[in-house]
Amino acid sequence: MSRREKRKQIRFDAEENSLAHIIYEENTQKRYKVGLLHDESFSGCSVILSGDLQLKEKDRLVIKPGLLDKRLGEVCWVKRLEPKIIKIGVLYID
Repeated sequence: MSRREKRKQIRFDAEENSLAHIIYEENTQKRYKVGLLHDESFSGCSVILSGDLQLKEKDRLVIKPGLLDKRLGEVCWVKRLEPKIIKIGVLYID
């Protein structure tokens, strides 16, 4: 989602201490990461992750946000918060 596009759904704060489980591919290997679910909507969510991650816009992943079922998603933006901490926006595509 570009900065010019408007979200179509309202974002809600995630429940306190909600986790997002993510499976993605890096250098042809499947990786598993757990992050803090920041906010969510009917069409996607944002997640805070730590570590040396190579996620970028348009990357596909499988995400299990909080207590919801697994969903196929696409990274729509990445924001570096600190050297090894990023926040990503995920758009559900299934």
